[in-house]
Parts: sequence; structure tokens; C-alpha cells
Amino acid sequence: MPNPAARPRVVEAAYWLWMLAAGLLIVLALLSLATSSDAVRERFASADAGHVDALVTLLRVSGGVWLFAAVVVGLLAGPVRAGHARLRPVLVGWSVVVAVLLLVQVATGLTTAVLLPVPVLLLIAAVLAYRSSANIWFRP
Repeated sequence: MPNPAARPRVVEAAYWLWMLAAGLLIVLALLSLATSSDAVRERFASADAGHVDALVTLLRVSGGVWLFAAVVVGLLAGPVRAGHARLRPVLVGWSVVVAVLLLVQVATGLTTAVLLPVPVLLLIAAVLAYRSSANIWFRP
């Protein structure tokens, strides 16, 4: 196992960006899960009741997905920070998938643009994890 004192700064930065993104994803998930279905129905009172029920279901499902995504990012970031080379591509791939899904939700209007920092943080952390100075840390 590599010496933690010799850990490159880009690995530290990537770790903290992943943790910040995970925290923001948890907030997003809790907001999606805790939003009152009556408030959604009031907001879309002019829409068909079936469509509003589908929107409430989509809101709950996306909240569960974001909570799961945040837990995975949070659990994988620690071992990657410690130097586990095999988990680095897993976490980077997961970060890209979550970022793309968030961008799709923002583009379709299911999520507000206020959440755009989350995919940006995930993608920046993924790039930092593969910088040449970080590659030294992940050598076997």
C-alpha cells in the first residue's frame, strides 16, 4: 500500500470533489424523495391526473437512483484515494454515467439547472484521477 504522506495532490482533490458531489447528490435525492406529492399535484393542476401521478413516481424513482449513486460514489472514493488501482476505472466510469444521467435530466427539464455543478464536479474528479501525476499513485 502506498504511503499516505506521498499521496499526490490531484488524488486528494479528486477525492474531495467526489465527496462534495456525493453530498450534493444526497441532498438532491432527499429533496426528490421528501417532496410532497400534493405540492406536485397543485403545481400541475391543469395537467392530466395520470401524467401528474407518473411525474410523482418519476420524482421518487430518480430520488432513489441519486441516493444510490451518491452512496456508490462515497463508498468507492475512499479506496481510490488509498491507491486501489482496480477501483479507479470503476469510480470514473460510474461518475461519467451519473454525470450523463444528470445532464439528461437537466436537458429534459426534470431537474433544475441549479444542479449542474454536480456533473461538473464528477467529471473534473474523473479527469484528475487520470492525470499523469496521479498515475504514479496507482502503480502496483
